Amino acid sequence: MTTNRWTGWAGYVQGTNRGKAFVHIKISNATLIGDFVFKDIAYGTAAAKIKGRLNNSQITADLFDFVFAKPLPLEPQAGQISMTISEDGSELSGAWATDIGTHGQCHLFKINFFRALPIFSPLLYRTFLFIKRGLIANLKYLYLVFSLLVMITSATGVLKEKIGLTETIILIIPLIFLFQNEIRNFFIITGLKKIGPVEFQEQTATPVGINQEVISRLVQEYAQLFPFFVYLNQFFVPRTKALLRILAAAPSITRGTFNQYARVLGIEESNIQVTYDVLELNQCLQVDPNGLISVTEIGQRFLEFESRFNQLFPSR
Repeated sequence: MTTNRWTGWAGYVQGTNRGKAFVHIKISNATLIGDFVFKDIAYGTAAAKIKGRLNNSQITADLFDFVFAKPLPLEPQAGQISMTISEDGSELSGAWATDIGTHGQCHLFKINFFRALPIFSPLLYRTFLFIKRGLIANLKYLYLVFSLLVMITSATGVLKEKIGLTETIILIIPLIFLFQNEIRNFFIITGLKKIGPVEFQEQTATPVGINQEVISRLVQEYAQLFPFFVYLNQFFVPRTKALLRILAAAPSITRGTFNQYARVLGIEESNIQVTYDVLELNQCLQVDPNGLISVTEIGQRFLEFESRFNQLFPSR
């Protein structure tokens, strides 16, 4: 496929992440540039720039300059895609991966201009993602500004009717919850224990330095696997983790036994295959020549990591 014009592609991505994908690319003298838009079913929309090469029917390209619709616990900074063009030039299929360990397959189909219209303006779309992310990240500050404006304009007589005590309390209560971390830090820094008739109970905080030291050791111990394990810890649902822990404590099992364990844990019949695929795709399961399933070394290390990580950051 050799073209000097922009083409649009749409399809799906599966693996550690699942969702719809849209690609807008231009190939000129075997050099490929473009934009990649991914609508993850769990984490929302992300966009990235594409730059790579076309060699016969094989595309290899880098993903960079990521933009996300909302802040994520762990965000990739770089990625790679490797895709093959079909003989008739209508399909792209291959694999993708990022620097945080997420990976999988993708399959794209060539689409006409009208269906590809939303991705033919990548700059506008990326700007939209920036604005959307900024609104989500700064929503509490927008509410703070709104509340202050209402109270100031009411107090200065700009508003025809002044707001009463009830309305003021209604405005302030959400602020207390939105800024609870900032309020707590303020009292810790200033050492205030009493404001007028209100006295605050002093709480013993966990020494931050110890946690930082422990986390630092954890990062060093797991090295490149650390971001991958953090991702898996958030990506795997509790039943998937429980199933993996059961498998790790048992000898090699058949696929039928795997399905039985999954049913016992309450995993729906329609999700058993998905659970198996997710564990295998993330290198937590292996199958020997006899068809027996066992937990890999990476799977064992993840379970060890998960236990230690959750002790440091218990769920609230």
